[in-house]
Amino acid sequence: MVYQGILKLAKNGKKNLHVTCDNCGAQNKNNLSLFFWSWLSMLGWYDNITINFMIPGHTKFICDSFFGNIKKIYRTQRVNNLDDVEWIINHSSKSNEGLKYDNGNGWTWYNFQDFLSKHFVNCPHITSYYHFRFDKNYLGKVFCSKESGGIETSFILLRDNSFNIKGQIDILDIAPLSNERKLYLYKNIRKYVDFPFRDEYYADPRLSS
Repeated sequence: MVYQGILKLAKNGKKNLHVTCDNCGAQNKNNLSLFFWSWLSMLGWYDNITINFMIPGHTKFICDSFFGNIKKIYRTQRVNNLDDVEWIINHSSKSNEGLKYDNGNGWTWYNFQDFLSKHFVNCPHITSYYHFRFDKNYLGKVFCSKESGGIETSFILLRDNSFNIKGQIDILDIAPLSNERKLYLYKNIRKYVDFPFRDEYYADPRLSS
């Protein structure tokens, strides 16, 4: 999703990319994300990329306010399908835009795990740093610091020079819902859905098997 946003909003004509993230290891502060930023730098899209993580206890910023606007409308609307969710997002704020995945339309999920991981090595003690910097003059290297403007420690992430940075990235297929999940939706969620939407996502899977 970050890649999709950069392609749309922050690539052409921009030479310095500054990203602020919350301190969530599963989503943001992980080695795959560092490989991704290093790869963007190697592509020559940016001269400098700076990734800043908020310290624990101070993790509310402007993005949260946009989610708050979505929640305000969500609480007052009937939501039966993805079109309803998209409508709510689009009407919650001028800065919010719903981008719905619809059988491959909307955006593409890329397999960056396979594409990047075999060409990079993990950054030691990644969770102890809050600021990461990538420089076009030091491709494959990350500069890390624990404080804003603090002393930096550098690590080489690129494993070797055989990495084809313009190689093909495989597309991830979206796994269909299992019959077990469909049955759960039918038994537990269907009763809260308005007609005529109950068969759109919440039909009894046993009738079609």
